[in-house]
Amino acid sequence: MELIVVTSLDALCRQQACEDLAAARPGSIVVLHDLLENGTVVRRTFTGAGEIERGESFLEHGCLSCAVRLDLVPGIERLIQDSPGKGTPGPIIIGLAPATPAHAAITALNEKLADRATVSSVILALAPDALEDHIWDAHTLYESGFTPMVEDERTPGECLIGELAFADTVLVTEPEIVPPDPEGRERGLHLVRQLAPHADLAASAKEDLHDPFGLEQAG
Repeated sequence: MELIVVTSLDALCRQQACEDLAAARPGSIVVLHDLLENGTVVRRTFTGAGEIERGESFLEHGCLSCAVRLDLVPGIERLIQDSPGKGTPGPIIIGLAPATPAHAAITALNEKLADRATVSSVILALAPDALEDHIWDAHTLYESGFTPMVEDERTPGECLIGELAFADTVLVTEPEIVPPDPEGRERGLHLVRQLAPHADLAASAKEDLHDPFGLEQAG
């Protein structure tokens, strides 16, 4: 079974990325994972027909790593066990809870599912016109509203730099709720290329070309 992991700082960017990836890969299953206040974990599963499962649980120690190990991984394992009988042709697209370190999620998935599933791609969903502001944001993730965990002292910039270093693809997402800033978008695209030269920069979920914006040639 193929797994595609989507990481993001922002839930709207994650949502758009997962929807676009599923549209580009018919037969996909999308799993959205969220950690709410007081240790509440919500896991929603979708196919092209709509939502097929919604699970809600409470973790006594409600941190992102526990949410992944104790809820997300067992949920993915059940989907894999059920998929042969249901003829699932596409990958499982996993939308991590905002600010979840992708490397921690991949480690947990590989430890439990390595013999039955392969993570084919780790995709960072990002609005490029917001990247510069996130990098310079001196508040913690909690103070900036990206996580319910008061104890998480990472800044948005620290989180994004880590995800840029780990992801193999950066997928440009621009939620319609906020009109993009053209100048900020251009600076953000160049920043992505400088901070993550190893990663493919994709203009859409259907984009297979490396660096479709031509930033390498532009210097």
